[in-house]
Formats: sequence, structure tokens, C-alpha cells
Amino acid sequence: MTGKGIKHPCSELIEIKAESDEDFYRNIFSNYSAFNRVFNEVQGMKNKLMLLRTQLSTQNKLVNDLLDGIMHLKVMSEETIESIILESEATDEPTSPSRWESHIDNLSETLDILLLENRIDEAICLYPSLKWRMKIFKGCSVIRSARLTC
Repeated sequence: MTGKGIKHPCSELIEIKAESDEDFYRNIFSNYSAFNRVFNEVQGMKNKLMLLRTQLSTQNKLVNDLLDGIMHLKVMSEETIESIILESEATDEPTSPSRWESHIDNLSETLDILLLENRIDEAICLYPSLKWRMKIFKGCSVIRSARLTC
């Protein structure tokens, strides 16, 4: 082979290498921009996930506080009813209407506050107790076995 014969394949190889380098860099830049885009999306998703986790924690705390409040209201209303029954059993006298009125007024006020604060679930839980006391106040009496008779 002559020098010209060797130069020709070498020049072709150099051209192929230049095209290959150009293609390689083009792929790197296109992949880098795709990688950058994916990385930014992942970062955004990570931030959203942290925000959701915070919101979930807050919601969980609010639900637990709500359940504690409902349980507290149930216990308080049961304790109030039991204390009234025990007092009426101890005295063997009917409870005065003014006492019932004050309890009903307190329950009505609590119900109004709960409704104003948009705490509907607690108000709904309190409603049967209020209804029961209104029924007692309107003419029913509590007997020793704590049954209602009209």
C-alpha cells in the first residue's frame, strides 16, 4: 500500500470519529436536559410529598382532637345525667323544673356554639342528649331504674 492508499482510510476514520464525537456530545446534552427535567420533577414531587405529609399529620391531629372532644362531651353528658338521677333518687323528690331548665339551657348554648363553630359532628352527637332532656322536662319523670315513663 502506498501513502495515498493509507491516507484515504485514515481520513475516513477521522471523519467517522468526528461524527461519532458530535453524536456522542449531542446525546449527552439531550440526556442531560432530560435528566435535569426528571431531577427537577422528582424534587417537586418530594416537596409535594413533604407538604402532604404535614397536612396529613395536621388532619390526624385534628381528627384525634375531635374524637377526644366528642368522647369528653359524651362522658360529661353521661356524668350529668347520672348525677341528676342519683340526686333525685337520694331525695326521692322530683327534680325542680328550674334545674332541668338550666341543664337544657346549658346544652342548648353548647349546641349553638358548636353549630356556630361549624363543629356539626359534635352537635349531632349532643342532640340526642338534648332531646332526651327536653322529653323529661316536658312531663316525663325519672324513676329509680333510670327508665323514662310518661
